Amino acid sequence: DFGVCFQNLFFIFPAQVVLAVCSAYYLGFQATQWYLRTRFQKQMLACRSLATLFLALIPIGRSIAVYTVDRNSVLSEGEAGILSGAAQCFSYSLHLMYSYLLYHRISLSIRGPSPVIWAWLLCFVADVIQCRTAIRYSKHFAEHTDKVVFACAVLSIICQVVYLLTLIPSGDQRASNYEELAVSERRESDALLADVGFSTSFRQRLAASSANYGGFVEDSDPYYLGVAKDPNKVNWLSRMFFAWVNPLIGKGRKGNLHTADDVFDLPEFMTVHHVGARFKYLWDEEEKLKPGRVRLLKILTQCFGKQFFGIGILKFVNDCAGFAGPILLNRMVSFVENQDESVYNGYLYASLLAVSTFISAMSSCHFNLFINELGLQVRG
Repeated sequence: DFGVCFQNLFFIFPAQVVLAVCSAYYLGFQATQWYLRTRFQKQMLACRSLATLFLALIPIGRSIAVYTVDRNSVLSEGEAGILSGAAQCFSYSLHLMYSYLLYHRISLSIRGPSPVIWAWLLCFVADVIQCRTAIRYSKHFAEHTDKVVFACAVLSIICQVVYLLTLIPSGDQRASNYEELAVSERRESDALLADVGFSTSFRQRLAASSANYGGFVEDSDPYYLGVAKDPNKVNWLSRMFFAWVNPLIGKGRKGNLHTADDVFDLPEFMTVHHVGARFKYLWDEEEKLKPGRVRLLKILTQCFGKQFFGIGILKFVNDCAGFAGPILLNRMVSFVENQDESVYNGYLYASLLAVSTFISAMSSCHFNLFINELGLQVRG
């Protein structure tokens, strides 16, 4: 058996560093292809992301629980335990972002690139060794901290097993990105030209030519972004954290934004045709009921009232969260100055302050987005 300090320094910390480096590399890897996942593949990736999230939170939860039970036992493992815990939290946080990118990028297989799988396998072996040590030292549960360490070790192994199960199905290995259609068409046309008798040099010049007559521009545009917030490609997490905007930012970074056609297409409910048809339908219905006495305000309320008042509720939540921030900050300062106050209150104030700041930031961003979308519909 290995000592706890030895495990932290020579097993857990190096494995987590390797995982963090591999995850960070593929986070910055500029993949040009976009893969379409099946529903089963997305479910597997969601389970893997959830397991990774728990693995990132376990070191923090373990430290808080041990500190609550016995403050002196937090430093019992020395700097090695603190270092390995911080490395676990950081590496799995990077790996969580990497897992999110696997939804549409990085690799055709949902297993991901081989270097990341081998790096995770090192972490899995290190966690198995750590769990065995925790079970051995916590066999009799002499102290409450032993129960905490044992529970965290078992929970970590459960998350690792869930992660392992998501690696078993390889998923649909067929190519599913939009670039392959153009490639297959070029191969078919090249084969037909070869059968007719055209020379190789002529076929190469024809393939290099960028002239395209007929059809829509997006049929041959590899940088076509599609519809904004397409429900077939964008999930609720992407909507919440604005990850669906990343393709537009990447396209702008490459210098491919020149005209209004280079950005996202509007969703159907925001197009002039859809909004105009609904407005005309409501106007005609009101005209039948009250000929010559149609009120514009009533028609606008029927068209955009629910959306407008929903945005108002979001603004109210934003204001409440904004007012809660200074109040909770004042309570935090009072807690620090008062040594007799319970430590649970400090955790409560810090958690509420973080939650209120998060809610304020998210509600403010979404309010600005929704109010601009509503203004675009009304002006349309």
